[in-house]
Amino acid sequence: MKHLPVTLVSIALLATSALAQGRDAVFTMPAGDHQLHELAGLSAQIRRRPLQCDVAGLSKEVGLTVTLQTELQLDAKAHQEVVAALLRDRGLLLVAGERFDRVVTVRSQCDAQASIARTPEQVLANPTQLEWVTTSIPATADSLTHIHALRPYFRNDPPGLSVHNINGQVEFTGMSDQVGFALRMMQMFAGSTPADVAQPVWHGEGQVTWPGGRMTLRTFVGVFTSALDANVLHANAAGAVDHKTIDLGDAASMTRSEWFAEATRVLANHDCAMVCRHPGARLFALRSIQDPSYRDANVRANYVLSHEVEQYASAGVIMTTVDLQQLRSFDGFMVLRGAIAENRATTICSLDHNTLVLCGPSHQVAHHVDLLLQADSH
Repeated sequence: MKHLPVTLVSIALLATSALAQGRDAVFTMPAGDHQLHELAGLSAQIRRRPLQCDVAGLSKEVGLTVTLQTELQLDAKAHQEVVAALLRDRGLLLVAGERFDRVVTVRSQCDAQASIARTPEQVLANPTQLEWVTTSIPATADSLTHIHALRPYFRNDPPGLSVHNINGQVEFTGMSDQVGFALRMMQMFAGSTPADVAQPVWHGEGQVTWPGGRMTLRTFVGVFTSALDANVLHANAAGAVDHKTIDLGDAASMTRSEWFAEATRVLANHDCAMVCRHPGARLFALRSIQDPSYRDANVRANYVLSHEVEQYASAGVIMTTVDLQQLRSFDGFMVLRGAIAENRATTICSLDHNTLVLCGPSHQVAHHVDLLLQADSH
């Protein structure tokens, strides 16, 4: 293993001047290319911890260079969260040990069963503190039934959510953002209203221009970052997706929230999504529907009552439940399944014989709820 020095030459002046200011220091991540192991080194330096990182070994598994389109100015806490999010996007973790921190792959943590024990309350209270965790809730007949509705979010590559029934406890293991999403889903299944999670913060009240027309996805990423003062990680997207031509419709003037909602709609219609990696820093990852991490876009979904989904058609990603007992027949359900099979951005989960769960881009969830009710009314 290669030990990285606590002070990295490329960022020594930046780190030293900021650290000298104490907890209120502001750390700048300039636009341009960054080495993940260097950012992790600065994060460890902020915490005054030595860092161990096998740069050569990790370079063979994942790309260690990330590109930011816009500058970020972050306090110490946000800096560590953003570094964790950048590492997470490449399947890496910054793990705290007794004597030093380490940069490792998520796969190695999963294989080594090296999760951190957290209570459900701790997981839900820290949605941007990314770590490989295990938590548990009491197992009941209902909770074991509810687990089946989470199956669309189980995956093995890259490591995803795993759930086990152990000694009367339902145990969740995975990345803390995925585990938090599962806990919020379980709250929703139990009839409680899950707490909202933070959404991207848009600066400025003025109008921005939606360009309209047609352009490649790569060009649209540049427009997206400029209009929303955001950063998009898209180096991992398939090359063919990068050059896909998308139709943006007509040009228009709109708020940044409306702009983002329209971008979400257009990308979903072209089997892509902007996965929000850090809402405060407006850090996103562009993913195609073929990418296993595509479903991470739903981790930030907030719960909306089914009869109110139309009011949230510009809300990014949402989740809702539909009571099937209120339908006159299952004809509407079959129409809905067919529509979702054609446009796969919405996840459909059958919680039990009486409840349907929909999660995905808000405009599609609203459309699918409307489609279900219209088909049932005929």
